[in-house]
Amino acid sequence: MSKIISQYKFYIVMENSNCKDYITEKLGSAIISSTVPVVFSVNGTTPNYDRYMPKHSYINAFDFPSSRHLADFLLKVSQNETLYNSYLWYKFEALKSTERKEQIWNEEILPRYLHKETHLHWCRAANSVFNFLFHNKNKTLHADKSCQRKNIMSEFI
Repeated sequence: MSKIISQYKFYIVMENSNCKDYITEKLGSAIISSTVPVVFSVNGTTPNYDRYMPKHSYINAFDFPSSRHLADFLLKVSQNETLYNSYLWYKFEALKSTERKEQIWNEEILPRYLHKETHLHWCRAANSVFNFLFHNKNKTLHADKSCQRKNIMSEFI
């Protein structure tokens, strides 16, 4: 997947849900492929990409008043090598340990997903959720109130 993504300058990272701390491999794919992620973070907090990414390393679509403004900006960035590379600065410079937010991704998040025991826990959790939903068909399961399962693109376009 990373070979395909690395052919492009930008990678649109659209999560299935907008939750405060919900990020997936989509963001990791952009980082590994050395492309600039274009994210959809409502009010800059949902999800909060600043917790996982160095400053000025992604473009938030919601920072623009319309999709046209975003497209114009992406075109400008793609045509200016210095500006484009400014979004990948963390790949070129050594970061202080306190600024190494990608370290969180590499050392904390990925090992949790790749560890065999974690897979067993996820399977058990999925089975529990399935059983809950199967036996309680009229109930809704919400982890917390930070998730927004709505069509965020309709707000953007």
